[in-house]
Amino acid sequence: MGNTMSFGTTENERLRVLAGAMDNITVDPRGTADLVMVIVISVVYGIDALAVVYMLWNRKYPPLKSKSPFIMAGFMAAAVLWFAGDIQVNGHAPLAGTPMTNCKAFGVWVRVLLGVCTLSALIALRSYGLYRVFCRNLPYNGVSLYLPFLIYCVCIVVYGIVSQVVSSNITIHYMQIIDICYYEAGYKASLFALLWATWILVALINWRIRKIRSSFNESREMLAACIAVFAILIFTTAMHYARPRYPLSVGLRIATTVLDHLATNVVWWLIMAVPMYQCLFHRKAYLDRWVAKLRRDGLQREYQVASASLRGTSIGDRQPDVHGSLLESAYLDGGMAPKYMGGDEEAYCYFNGGGDVDIEKHANFGGGRFFYDAYNAHLESAAVGTRYAEHKERPESPSLDASSESSLVGRSLSGLTGANAPQQQKQKQQQQKFASVQFSYTENASAPLRLNDANELHLAPLDGTNRQLL
Repeated sequence: MGNTMSFGTTENERLRVLAGAMDNITVDPRGTADLVMVIVISVVYGIDALAVVYMLWNRKYPPLKSKSPFIMAGFMAAAVLWFAGDIQVNGHAPLAGTPMTNCKAFGVWVRVLLGVCTLSALIALRSYGLYRVFCRNLPYNGVSLYLPFLIYCVCIVVYGIVSQVVSSNITIHYMQIIDICYYEAGYKASLFALLWATWILVALINWRIRKIRSSFNESREMLAACIAVFAILIFTTAMHYARPRYPLSVGLRIATTVLDHLATNVVWWLIMAVPMYQCLFHRKAYLDRWVAKLRRDGLQREYQVASASLRGTSIGDRQPDVHGSLLESAYLDGGMAPKYMGGDEEAYCYFNGGGDVDIEKHANFGGGRFFYDAYNAHLESAAVGTRYAEHKERPESPSLDASSESSLVGRSLSGLTGANAPQQQKQKQQQQKFASVQFSYTENASAPLRLNDANELHLAPLDGTNRQLL
């Protein structure tokens, strides 16, 4: 048999039809319909590849960065591998005389494990990251974020190794007479169990984060995506058991492949279409609206998003210290603003707290506006100014102790916020929390505060470095 696709029916395909008829198997020859489908889907993935390149090129645009562009690029790569596996398993191309006769390599590793399972795991990872930040108040980095994904990857690798060493007669094997790969019923059950479990987990995670009040909310998009995926899973599961030899029917095999990759594109574009379109056509205006929505949703209080945009304003005195939050992933590249804050659009997205931030709860998000306001109050206080001048004259003088510093903070905050009783009471409570923090100056008097891992308050210079406390 030949190993090329054709717009017509080749002699090899006619022989294949006759061979099937001798065993009472109806075989639809491969031809124009299969080749047209492969070309159309390949063109679609070519357009998707251009979109991925554009997305990665503009990955620092905050609305795009919030969508986890590298994860979405991996999603599209997995979808292409899935398509390559479908060409083999769904019977669109001649297999004889080609590497595609290795059914386990393409039908298990490429199509199922590196394709469908990896794609599903990446969507689950995105959703789990949002769940950690918005439901568990945990950072968007570290081993604990990626551990479930890594465990899942280990499981599918073990599954693949077991499939590889087990006999083909109970997994997937090549049927030479009709030139297709065929899954055994029991093995198919294990594959579908793995896929159903993965997407049920994705659906549960997205159900938990459906009430996020921010620009990170993808509840409608993910609802539509889950509906599309579950519809495909139902159709494919039914097809594999009701018509196990569906690759021999031109209509059924084309319908199966088209629906598979329609679903993958629906999921990807539901997530990425709006920010990519806006980045291309309304870059500045959309960024303004995006940041304004974060402010309206109150993220400046809980996640240190700015309470006002910074068009035309220097960001040095607003330098963030967000230790691993999702918002750091959305706005920063590596954790320090000066690494990429070269354009006006990125300057909108910074973190200076807002409202009353609990120190213990939000220590890993940089301490909140209380520290920032306290520091500015120090700089504007005559008493602090005097002590700071004395400090500069004595290079090796020790740092102020926490109690005297908290007293100075109290007087400075009182001078800025007024003297009414409720505010004084709130200031007193904040001072008590502040008293447990070791505070000392650096030579850079205009730098913002940072909270290090030892719960010591640092001043972060504008050059992006962390200077030793004096």
